[in-house]
Amino acid sequence: MELSDFIDVRDQIPDRGPGFATRTLDEVTGIAIHHDAAAFPRDGDAAAEQERLATVYRLHTAYYGHAGSGTPPPDLGRGGRWDWPGIGYHCYVFPSGRVYLVGAIESVRAHVARHNRELIGLCLAGDFSAEPPPEAQLRAAAAACAALRRARGRPVPVRGHRDWAA
Repeated sequence: MELSDFIDVRDQIPDRGPGFATRTLDEVTGIAIHHDAAAFPRDGDAAAEQERLATVYRLHTAYYGHAGSGTPPPDLGRGGRWDWPGIGYHCYVFPSGRVYLVGAIESVRAHVARHNRELIGLCLAGDFSAEPPPEAQLRAAAAACAALRRARGRPVPVRGHRDWAA
């Protein structure tokens, strides 16, 4: 798998406009693995997955404020302005094994406090409290991480959100 194999849905869940922080791939020092903790059918079709991504986008932009305004949200009381463009992750991996590009890899997104500039956020769709991710999802996540590392040009560590946040 290469980055070009990711299903690019950024036109369906667009960022809030220009003016948000970006970085070069040279600044990327790692990949943070997340999960959205939401129940999702393990046999979802592409249309259902894209609708789920659109819902995630709406929730993120509503939570961070000023959805669709093209302007960063105001200071929300956590040490400064929250300056991210929309959905908090760069990539989303579904139980089907499909990998979606939901944000530009060069964009700084909101997924690990104090580490957003240097990390790529990859989210696995699902709630894994009762059972682990299906094999197709795990294989796709591993392939996506390998593709992101190749795009970066050198190996970078892959860790869970909690490990980066510690």
